[in-house]
Amino acid sequence: MQDKPDAANLLQTIQELLMKEIMPRVKADEFLAYQTLVSWNMLGVIAREIKSGAVYQNAEIQRLQEYLDSPTPALAQSGAAHSAPESKTADAVGATPETAIRAGDERTAEPEPGYYERMQQAVILNQKLAQKIRSEGLDNRDGVVWNLVKQSLVEKLAITNPRFGLD
Repeated sequence: MQDKPDAANLLQTIQELLMKEIMPRVKADEFLAYQTLVSWNMLGVIAREIKSGAVYQNAEIQRLQEYLDSPTPALAQSGAAHSAPESKTADAVGATPETAIRAGDERTAEPEPGYYERMQQAVILNQKLAQKIRSEGLDNRDGVVWNLVKQSLVEKLAITNPRFGLD
């Protein structure tokens, strides 16, 4: 069990530092002010991804599997399915964050084992949905498809831009 502060609290602290300490000092430089705001926003996205990303991802996969009547897609065993960037700071035995987490090493910050693989499964299922929409000529008049796509969009926006509502 991780003691407080957790990752989300640390990210929030960095966000506060950016807005309260850094922003007033760089306000005159439009480019630095813009970069500070972008950084502040991205830290918020990361914090929300840590808090809710896996929950939304699992819900999306379940909805897509039910609608498409499709089992969980199998991923390539070559390791190519893992879309997270590999660390350039491998230790002496060649461990990267990906291999360390799979070996049970808690020093890495990967959100959870299998997280990136689940992301790839969601991508595959969304590709199948897009293919079905195109091949069957489905559109927003199909309430089931519309609600499926809309719910996924609502959840993605809850992570990337929670101020944007679709209600």
